[in-house]
Amino acid sequence: MTTDFYISLQNEGDSFEHARTVKYAKDLDDRRTIEKLEIERRFWEARGIDWGIVTEHEIPMALAKNVDFLHDRRYPPSSLSAMDISPIAERLTSMVVELDRPLCELTTMSDKQLGLQGGTSLGIAYYLLATRQWHINMNVPIDPDQRLVVLGTRLQSVQGEG
Repeated sequence: MTTDFYISLQNEGDSFEHARTVKYAKDLDDRRTIEKLEIERRFWEARGIDWGIVTEHEIPMALAKNVDFLHDRRYPPSSLSAMDISPIAERLTSMVVELDRPLCELTTMSDKQLGLQGGTSLGIAYYLLATRQWHINMNVPIDPDQRLVVLGTRLQSVQGEG
């Protein structure tokens, strides 16, 4: 028996802790599953921590797919150094924010302008999304053939693989 997520949040000096278990809705019809969940609920209740069950009905499909897609892109391409990535990230950020064109078109332009191997800038774009340096609506599917609407940016120094 496990809890899938333990979330600790801070907001204006207040801290909040939440525990969440993820289950398929169909599994909630199983008596043994319900018994285990009740034990888990009591465990967290005794510690004063908000506990709940999340099913596929509470998670938007586009959000789940975007998170899954970006999960393995949290690190920059290993072929580039931190010094190589910063100018690419700055150029891409300007292009994506200012130009009304599909992401793949902008990244191809960036690769050609900077003399990069094809796909390099797209990899950097995904890295910027995965590390939340580009803020987007994660409930909208990420499609490189469409314009990427960036709601805000916060470029930071590149972190090595960890």
